[in-house]
Amino acid sequence: MNRVLRSMVAAGALSLLALGGTGPLASAGDSDGRTTIGVRNGASEFSFYLSRVKVAPGPAFVQYQNSAEDPHDLKMQRVGTATEYATGEVLPGDTAAFTVSKLKAGSSYRLWCSFDGHVDAGMEAFVKVKRKRRG
Repeated sequence: MNRVLRSMVAAGALSLLALGGTGPLASAGDSDGRTTIGVRNGASEFSFYLSRVKVAPGPAFVQYQNSAEDPHDLKMQRVGTATEYATGEVLPGDTAAFTVSKLKAGSSYRLWCSFDGHVDAGMEAFVKVKRKRRG
């Protein structure tokens, strides 16, 4: 295998490991019907990479892997509401998670690091929840 291809394969494997520990992170939802949203630091210390940006309505499991060199946290809030979900401080190399009982159809959710200056540096992302299909 050539060097470039080996690097691509290794990067893909590392992405899966970073988001899911020892196994792959569920992409469509866990067997219990929850949608899983994996979050880790992107190419820089102050960015987020999301495993998905559009999700189904209903319960969700949000997992944050701090693959950066500094401590961070992850907060999530439906745009226009006051309720927040949070991991608390996550040290470099650690993973933390929380569950959301129901992502509301047609809504947007903001994810961010609440440490001083981290949003301004780029640690903010949004997830859109799909509208329910009419049957």
